[in-house]
Amino acid sequence: MNTFDPRAKLSIVIALSSLAIIVKDIRLAVFIAAVSLAISMMLSPSIFNILVKLRRIIPLLLILGLSQLLFNKTGTQIFQYYSILITDAGLKEGILVILRMLIIITSALILATESAGSMMTALSALKLPYEIVFMVYIGIKFLPIFNDEFKNSLLAVQLAGADLKAHSLKDKLQVYVYIATPAVVSALNRAKKIAIAAECRGFRAYPHRTFLNNKKLELKDYIAILSVVILFTAAVLFNKQLV
Repeated sequence: MNTFDPRAKLSIVIALSSLAIIVKDIRLAVFIAAVSLAISMMLSPSIFNILVKLRRIIPLLLILGLSQLLFNKTGTQIFQYYSILITDAGLKEGILVILRMLIIITSALILATESAGSMMTALSALKLPYEIVFMVYIGIKFLPIFNDEFKNSLLAVQLAGADLKAHSLKDKLQVYVYIATPAVVSALNRAKKIAIAAECRGFRAYPHRTFLNNKKLELKDYIAILSVVILFTAAVLFNKQLV
């Protein structure tokens, strides 16, 4: 099912992410979250991977929801225990925050089904300057490398006998700074080498750049884009009526 053009997927992600911010009704947010999750599962090669990724962010979603529930004091009181006050407005905002984050994360998983090269070609087809496209591509490529180097530095500190769990928060932050420093320096060295290599290959020597594989929108891509436009328009209109 992962045969849609990256531009069609990008339009779906932009529409769903925008609706996550615009929508202020819980029922409509639940519907959009269900649509986003269904599209992610349809485009993902494995539904199990989607569920595993979502399981990891459940604590973050609960923390965001509880922060809105406990610190939003507007609206009608529902429950009070000493200084803990829960209102209907706080409950609504807590649920909306969880749904909004769920929509944004699941819609981002749609782009995760595409390779960096395909996204680079698609962004270029949208008439974006290829300098910006190249920077996006390098950024996507650098994130896993930076993550691996940070993990390797952390593993080296643990193998040296440092027990981070036994230290205070201040000491942990200091250790993480020491760990991040070599990773950042290595990333800067890699960026310097890439810049030299790009200059040697005549990067930005011409105003336009060609690509080996040119993306073309097919009928199913136009149908997907039209469907998401209709969904976005209908959701905005329903949101105005429900609020």
